[in-house]
Amino acid sequence: MLRGPLGELAGVAAARELRGEITLVVAGAAATVPTPVAPEQLRALVDGRVAAGSTRRDAVDAVTAETGLSRKAVYAAATGARMPTH
Repeated sequence: MLRGPLGELAGVAAARELRGEITLVVAGAAATVPTPVAPEQLRALVDGRVAAGSTRRDAVDAVTAETGLSRKAVYAAATGARMPTH
């Protein structure tokens, strides 16, 4: 059994003849907590992408990926809609 970073394991595999099956287990990314972003900032980020030629949908998706916030929250901020409170 070998353990290590993928680059290191690739080097080991290239340096010697491996026999049989190889199973690669990859750990997921560490969970992160999104940093709070003011609605005005979210709107500015979306508007900037739209001004650069993105569709509003693509801009919202990009800002969602960039900030780690929910798509619903980014869309609400970008359109000035209210987020429902439960």
